[in-house]
Amino acid sequence: MKIPRGCLYCPEEMQVEEVLGTTYGHCEMCCKYFVLKNNKWEEIKSGEEKKMRVYIACEYSGLVREAFEKRGHYAMSCDLIDTEIPGNHYRGDVFDRIKDGWDLMIAFPPCTDLAVSGARWFKYKDQKPAIRFFLKLTEAKIPKICVENPIGINTSI
Repeated sequence: MKIPRGCLYCPEEMQVEEVLGTTYGHCEMCCKYFVLKNNKWEEIKSGEEKKMRVYIACEYSGLVREAFEKRGHYAMSCDLIDTEIPGNHYRGDVFDRIKDGWDLMIAFPPCTDLAVSGARWFKYKDQKPAIRFFLKLTEAKIPKICVENPIGINTSI
């Protein structure tokens, strides 16, 4: 099936992507979003939203994952320890699942070696592994990335 790409409101072609079996379109000129139903585009009205695949890295509480799931998104949390709230959680290295086709990643990397609150201890620590970990998260091939970054060494990177 050929997917029509023309915007309903202007002559521009839309950016089209498929998420969890549903096809979405976005026209940058009109700033409008569409969903493909029965091979016809329907505008997504205010209050409706596109469902995403959300990866919550370095999160064991499960709170952020649960918030996205309540909005209808597919969300998975990941940490080296078990989750406090049972649910879709991967226990292991965040980079084991980082290439699983996520639309959004929200990451909470440990800030022990990076935050300014621990600056007096910096001279006793090797911060390079923590900096590399932080940067590797920001370089993931995921369209939207949010990484918690308390004031510290990463503020100037």
